[in-house]
Amino acid sequence: MSSWRDRILQHFDEPLLRLYLVSDPDDLLLDEKILIQLQIRGLTLIPYEDPVTFRYQYESSCRERLQNLSSHILLRVKEDSVDHLPYDLLKAGDRVDLRLSSLFPRFSANILSELDAGQLDRLHVIDEEYTGPPSDSATCDFIMRKVLKVPYDTIDNPVDLMRHLFVKHSQGIRYPKVLEQFLLRNLRLRPELERLPLEEIVPSSRAFFDYIQGEWSACLKKWSVEEEQGKEALPPEQQYGFEMEMFCHPEVWPFVEHLFMEGKLSRVKGIVADRLPEWTHVGIHIDSVAEEKQGLNHLLERLEGEDVRSDHKGWSHRAMLFGRLKHLRLKLLSELDDETNRRIATLEKKLDTAFADWMFQGYQALPNLPHLPVPVMVHHIPHYLDYQRRSKVALLVVDGMSFVQWNQIREALESEFHMEEQGVFAWVPTITSISRQAIFTGEPPLLFSQTLSTTRKEVSAWKLFWENHQVSRMRVSYEKGLGLGMYDSTRIQALQKGHTLIAGLVVDTIDRLMHGAIQGQKGIYEEIDLWLKRGYLKALIHDLLARGFDLFLTSDHGNEESCGIGRISEGVLAHSRGERVRIYSDESLRDRAAQVHPSYAWPGFGLPQGSFALLARGGEAFIPEKEMAVSHGGISLEEVIVPFVHVTRKSE
Repeated sequence: MSSWRDRILQHFDEPLLRLYLVSDPDDLLLDEKILIQLQIRGLTLIPYEDPVTFRYQYESSCRERLQNLSSHILLRVKEDSVDHLPYDLLKAGDRVDLRLSSLFPRFSANILSELDAGQLDRLHVIDEEYTGPPSDSATCDFIMRKVLKVPYDTIDNPVDLMRHLFVKHSQGIRYPKVLEQFLLRNLRLRPELERLPLEEIVPSSRAFFDYIQGEWSACLKKWSVEEEQGKEALPPEQQYGFEMEMFCHPEVWPFVEHLFMEGKLSRVKGIVADRLPEWTHVGIHIDSVAEEKQGLNHLLERLEGEDVRSDHKGWSHRAMLFGRLKHLRLKLLSELDDETNRRIATLEKKLDTAFADWMFQGYQALPNLPHLPVPVMVHHIPHYLDYQRRSKVALLVVDGMSFVQWNQIREALESEFHMEEQGVFAWVPTITSISRQAIFTGEPPLLFSQTLSTTRKEVSAWKLFWENHQVSRMRVSYEKGLGLGMYDSTRIQALQKGHTLIAGLVVDTIDRLMHGAIQGQKGIYEEIDLWLKRGYLKALIHDLLARGFDLFLTSDHGNEESCGIGRISEGVLAHSRGERVRIYSDESLRDRAAQVHPSYAWPGFGLPQGSFALLARGGEAFIPEKEMAVSHGGISLEEVIVPFVHVTRKSE
């Protein structure tokens, strides 16, 4: 059976036309698999959003190729029609209209427009089963029960609901907002669920985990007191009601165990574990080192057993888990045996090899993915912030921070702040002048070719972005070089100017530590530990939140510990030289170097014309042989996928 994607791709079968003008109001072309197929077929997708930006890109890189018949362009518009396009394009191009209502005529297009690609895949398989009317409510009912596998009409007690929510939030499953509201409306009709904070714990993973943390703590303390008083030994669910019944349930407890192992739930302190059943001990703080070893082994076994074939969402989740694993390894280094260290090194090599293979196939699709519901690449971040903004927004960029360092930072902050985290993809080459500049311009590197090797224009680019989104540049601040010395709020512009609505702040402590590291990532770990104890970052976050900023924290790229394979001696032939990347202005020179030195010749997705990157392989660097360094620029998992975190006070 052909898929819904096949019906879209048949519009672009051989022989290819020179220019397609595609009306795509339902974002069907912004599917990861479709984008990859279009690129394999030789089609270049260009979004028509801002006429000025489009005209620059079209005239600089597309018109000549179209005239020479050397390229096939797919021009995508979000609107229902392409009639508003310039006359020269309408005259030259062939029109294509893509609609969800054509692919799934039985259902409400309003509801289907909020589904992601995976949900559409599952709907396509069972499309023929639907016999109801094309109404919103009937479509929601069918999708909830048949596609999302949520028996919302039979959830009538707290334990059933918790079983469902553990699956949803543990696996990071997102429901479209319209379906979430449909679910909530039906759950509110159940009297048994009235005392639960449904509006918070159904949509938000963070709120759900906080709720479970509170229930677990209260349950343990209550049980511990009852044990001291010699209460009759009835089954826990009979002694303590719903809370303990939920945790005792055989379909619930495995999820709870995993959450403690992975650090999403904190083990409760101050409980005498000996008085309680052994199965509860995983959620009780007894011995820090033993618990962290347990968590490390859990993550190691989980990652070793995973199939590394994945899409960008799978790699992002894997990067988060691997970052925590590496963090625990650095923290426990003196406690780990040789076999565990060997397994981690083997896993890292396996992941980096598989990820590099995926990068050459899947990465090129990412820039065209939408920035909602969550940003995928770092240049999506300001667009996402603009969509989310209600009043004041601060973006804190911790230069050079990977998920390894983020896990260390999170441990220092989690007692005082809520942190909702996900992964975003840096730009390749993963260097500051390219990837950090993409954050502050909100654009791919193709559109800032004149400043590709410098960050000096970031302040003007940041203010221009917000000016183009109806915020006066006088109310936008940008400052870098933060994080050094003792914290002094009077030196932070965003805190001193009360009229500031948008703040961009760069903390470059980790990047500086990285480039001065002589003892690898372990040395950086110890330096960061000292820096965190001085409290600079915590104080800065406190003050930004106290001033009413909605705070997001991210990084421009990560870092990797690398071993030298020898310098590339070629004088001034490479116009940008780094420890894990060389950028050439001549493709033949880059390719010649790639033949001589073990490396990747990067295809240059999204880079300006005349920029050709040579990347070191995982764990290697273009420095003297056997010399160790912590650096960046390449396409390892730790360099490319970085944290994007929403930070709020726990009182919120």
